[in-house]
Amino acid sequence: MVSVIDDILRFIEAAADAGEQSPTNDQIAAAVGRDTGSAEGVIRRMKKAGLISVETAGSARRFTVNGKSTLWSRGYVPLSERPSRGPSEAELRRQEILRMIEEAADAGAAAPTAKEMAARLSVTHETANRALRDLKDTGVIRIDGMTTNRRFTIAASGKQTAWSGPDGGTSSGRLYKFLCEKAKAGAVTPSFRETCRTLRLDRRAVDKAFRALIRGGLVKVDTHLMRRRVIICGSGDATAFSNPGNPEDKDRSIQAPTFVPLLAGPRSGAKGWPAWRTCQWLEGDAKERNFCGEPTQAGSSYCPEHHAVCYTGVPGEDARTGHSWVDRNVPVSPYSLDEVVA
Repeated sequence: MVSVIDDILRFIEAAADAGEQSPTNDQIAAAVGRDTGSAEGVIRRMKKAGLISVETAGSARRFTVNGKSTLWSRGYVPLSERPSRGPSEAELRRQEILRMIEEAADAGAAAPTAKEMAARLSVTHETANRALRDLKDTGVIRIDGMTTNRRFTIAASGKQTAWSGPDGGTSSGRLYKFLCEKAKAGAVTPSFRETCRTLRLDRRAVDKAFRALIRGGLVKVDTHLMRRRVIICGSGDATAFSNPGNPEDKDRSIQAPTFVPLLAGPRSGAKGWPAWRTCQWLEGDAKERNFCGEPTQAGSSYCPEHHAVCYTGVPGEDARTGHSWVDRNVPVSPYSLDEVVA
């Protein structure tokens, strides 16, 4: 038995010195002149006695004798001994985006847009944005602002890029450029209809883009009564107020539609209608809500001039109310309409 153990030790040590793979049980049995079962039993007893060390990984194994180790059998290589394959593609993309941000911060340039990142990495916008989110989630960078106007801050160095402004190819970018041109020229604030027609966008897209510009701090809206103007935050330019008025220098947009609730009481068998103090005639685009503002004719929602425009022909009973538009001074309660309004 001792001679068999010595033969096995010499055989394994020779394989280790030669840098060969661990011999199989069949090879060991053939080398010592024993059958495979006997050789396997001897190896187990040698391992238990501490004469050899056997490492296994699945069906592969490696022998160690007197500090010398054979190679793993079956060509197996453990993960700890495998050569490094380098960073993954996702890690390379994150490194490249971080390099772009550092270059922009050193040059004092604007933050790179998603289109620029995608073009440099030769990937889609979604892939570039995913890498950017990974940098943000891991705390490598901080992002201030919105997609239409943002700034990057590198956490390690504290360097910052300039604000990016909107991407010229997006709806927000096109709207921003359009508003900048209007503000620089001092033109009147464009209506939604004009903006949609110029940019070839629907009303919902224009509204969404406009809200994104406001959230991003690129523009702000200054309203005065029923009029408004757009101020470009970067340059300070502003459009002129919409609905500037009329040649008589009469601001009709300030007349808010005010009505007095009708008191309970009979009214010629008709349902009660609100009594307006000011004329409800709309001038210009109805969406601008520019009311006439003149005092109403008694019993009418319009001033005498516009009442004559709305109700022409032979006076008679209104089918809805059952009373004549000629004499609308019908009391709504024991009090007269003039007393109610006063």
